[in-house]
Amino acid sequence: MAKSADRPMLVAALLLFALALAGCIFTPSSQPTPLPYETPSPTPYEARACNTYPTIEERDACNYQSALSGDVPEDCAQVINSTLHDDCFSRFASHLQNESLCARLSVAENVSACYLTVAGLKNDSSICDNLAGAERKGCYLGLNDTSILCEEIASNYSRAVCFADARHNASFCAPLGSAYADACRQDYALNQSDQSACAEIANATVLAECYSTLALRLSKFEICGAINDTAARASCVGPFLSGNLTVELCYLLSDEAARYRCLAKAQSNYHFCEVLNETQYRDLCFEEYAEYFKNATFCARINTTSYIDSCYGNLSIALSSPDLCANLSTELERDNCFSGCALATGDIEVCSRVFLESIREPCKSDVAYELDEPALCSQVETGYYGERCYSMIIENGTYAPQSCADITVERWHDECYLRAAMRLSDISLCRKITYPTSMQQCLAALGE
Repeated sequence: MAKSADRPMLVAALLLFALALAGCIFTPSSQPTPLPYETPSPTPYEARACNTYPTIEERDACNYQSALSGDVPEDCAQVINSTLHDDCFSRFASHLQNESLCARLSVAENVSACYLTVAGLKNDSSICDNLAGAERKGCYLGLNDTSILCEEIASNYSRAVCFADARHNASFCAPLGSAYADACRQDYALNQSDQSACAEIANATVLAECYSTLALRLSKFEICGAINDTAARASCVGPFLSGNLTVELCYLLSDEAARYRCLAKAQSNYHFCEVLNETQYRDLCFEEYAEYFKNATFCARINTTSYIDSCYGNLSIALSSPDLCANLSTELERDNCFSGCALATGDIEVCSRVFLESIREPCKSDVAYELDEPALCSQVETGYYGERCYSMIIENGTYAPQSCADITVERWHDECYLRAAMRLSDISLCRKITYPTSMQQCLAALGE
């Protein structure tokens, strides 16, 4: 009986094995991965209302937390306690950078602090206007906006310039009217180094002056190019022509002769001078070229006498070369050249090359004075100019006392020591005076 009971089980096992081989048994299909579980938000009916709390403190705390956690600033209004109420709105005002929420605060000090905070966060001084008096002024100055100080200025013009500078905006000049507005714009442009403000000036003269002054201040000749009037532009460019020349600078000059003179120097090419047809312009070009490069050989290319004299005369000083004076056309011109060169170089010996006494003796006197050396006055041969020489130097009172020893004229020798002794309160200098009476006077004056 046991074998007959096991037979059905064996048959069932063989049947399942056969079905498996035939592919009739399938693996269950994969199920989708369930999404993470999220707690559903409670509905108004599920959430406990703050007004159900028994005490004001509990209701305020609930409304305060509800406002902040729900990011709903309007819920702050439900808070009764002034400290929590103001803190709630103040937090939102700062977080949202919304100064209008500051007005919702109840305590005046908190309102002011709120506006100050938001003004700082937004770097917006206009928010300071919600304050009054010293708080408003302090708010402006705290943001480095000095325009608040302009309100105290009585003059309309000065106040407009002040506001323009403080706000970096020339439009504050406009209400002044045309003439004053242009002057205001110029002041602003120069104060702020703002070329664009010059462009707003209506008057052509003021406009050119604005550009010219700004060009010099900023050392930018390119600014001169904004001037339309050719004469005004040339005046603007003028100061730059004695410095480092460039082709761009030269082409700002409308006058052909001036432009070629500039180009010759800018490109180190004297052939630009030869392009000029008129002798006067060509000679001036060669003179400027010779002086610019300190090369006297180009003076020889000049035909006009006055330009020749000027060329050699200027270079004699620039090169400290009195020999160049010999090339000047007349005796008077040569004498003046030697005198000028002697004074420029401090070489009194050059004065001896002057032919005319009326130029030679003042030349020596002037060189001695420039060198502050009274002893050199002994080289002046004419009595009047010799006296003049001693008098100018000794009365000027800046000479060194040791130079008195070489003075050969006894009167001026003693006067030199006397003045030096008094000036320096040095009694030892009194004893170097030759004339006894003068020496005693000096010693007595200094307390001996």
